[in-house]
Amino acid sequence: MRKILAFTAAIFFTVNAHSRELIPDEIIAVESTVKEGLKDPYSAHFEHGDFPETDKNSLYCGLVNAKNSYGAYTGNQLFSVMLTKNDKGEYRALSMDKNYADDKPLDQEVIAASCASVGYPVKVKKYLVKNVNKSRKAKGLPNLSPAQIIPN
Repeated sequence: MRKILAFTAAIFFTVNAHSRELIPDEIIAVESTVKEGLKDPYSAHFEHGDFPETDKNSLYCGLVNAKNSYGAYTGNQLFSVMLTKNDKGEYRALSMDKNYADDKPLDQEVIAASCASVGYPVKVKKYLVKNVNKSRKAKGLPNLSPAQIIPN
């Protein structure tokens, strides 16, 4: 998992040519949604990268470092949210970091695969590559590079 996060932090801010920076209202929506799932929301430090928004993608991924139940910082953790704009023009974000059936958080490997599927340059475990590449192909994105694949 540390390999995933180290690689992500190093190149997170350069997603692809069709990316854009988040606007302030989007950042507020993203951060407030992510904070809802944290033990200590006031301790959160965010790293925002570009958003590979397309007509086929509204998934935004970033990094957050916050305190856990023991009061220690966890180190950068990937997060993902579905970012939308409602009829009133307000930005909303829905956390994609948990299983809504049992309310349990998703593993960082699963979040990394979701982020890689829409064009984020994160590393993915080998057993997830086939599905990630299938999703990338449907979006007109190239397959993962060998440098993005972590052996199982």
